[in-house]
Amino acid sequence: MVQSLVTACVCLACANTASPGQAPLGKSRITVASGVRLRAMPNTTAEEVAKLGIGTLLQELESSANKERIGGAEDFWYRISTPDGKTGWVFGSFTAPFDPNNRVAIYHRIAVERLKGEQTSFTDMADLARFLSSVVAEATQPEATAELELARLTAIKRAAEALPTDKQEQPPYQAWIKANDALIVYSEPGGQWMIRADAFWGLFKQYRALSIGERIAWEAARLPLPGECEDDPVCNLGYLNLTSGQYLHYYPRGVHAEEAMKEIIDSLTGILESIKSTEPVAAEYKAEVSKVSTALRTAIQNTASPSKARALELLKSYETYIRR
Repeated sequence: MVQSLVTACVCLACANTASPGQAPLGKSRITVASGVRLRAMPNTTAEEVAKLGIGTLLQELESSANKERIGGAEDFWYRISTPDGKTGWVFGSFTAPFDPNNRVAIYHRIAVERLKGEQTSFTDMADLARFLSSVVAEATQPEATAELELARLTAIKRAAEALPTDKQEQPPYQAWIKANDALIVYSEPGGQWMIRADAFWGLFKQYRALSIGERIAWEAARLPLPGECEDDPVCNLGYLNLTSGQYLHYYPRGVHAEEAMKEIIDSLTGILESIKSTEPVAAEYKAEVSKVSTALRTAIQNTASPSKARALELLKSYETYIRR
């Protein structure tokens, strides 16, 4: 009886031990790039079985005996199976180990790495946004949820900016524009798509009580707005109030307060220069412009900036213009 139990335990241990080159049972990986090629054999010339989107979970079956250098990366090839049953080989640098117990941190790390590059394509950013949309509900902590949501909006922002407008009626661009209609807007003067600032401000209002709130507000304040003011002093003041002024409204002594103040001073200087050759503000607009000016003045006054006096002086000159 004892011998049988020993034999059974040994056999069970053998069944759960991977052979050389094989992965332990249950070992997983996740793709960290878009368009990852799944190949029939572990080399770059082998038949392409499929292309995998970012965030695809893979079951690791085995790895190549030796590492290979491809481009600037050196890694193993991994034979894997996909959720839809395909098997093949992927180069390791396009994947990362996946631990379900640490999945939200892994999702965030993927997002940070993908957003780090300055040169991004529409396809990469649209795929990243798709992936983040599919996993954000897995975050159970508000701070982690906010991080993933911010990364998702940033990916949509970059996808919109990279969208080729001369092909916007073609797939996949047309479908993507339709799917993101509530979040993006076309700016006619600039001839480009951009994310709506309200999307970021909405996220800010949802998470403003958290430490990430200020970062979201600053990202929102830096977004361009659709349309073009040219030398219209009324439009330019409104633009200023909705961007840097809005940030100062919430964070008059925030980390980026000085940057916001510099933007306000530079913009007011330009506005005052332009009004030398413009007509007085029409009577029907004066009350609204005065309201905007008052809101901006309040935001400036609440700062501790050493340049506050200069900004208020410039704004006073603008208010003189309004009253004439």
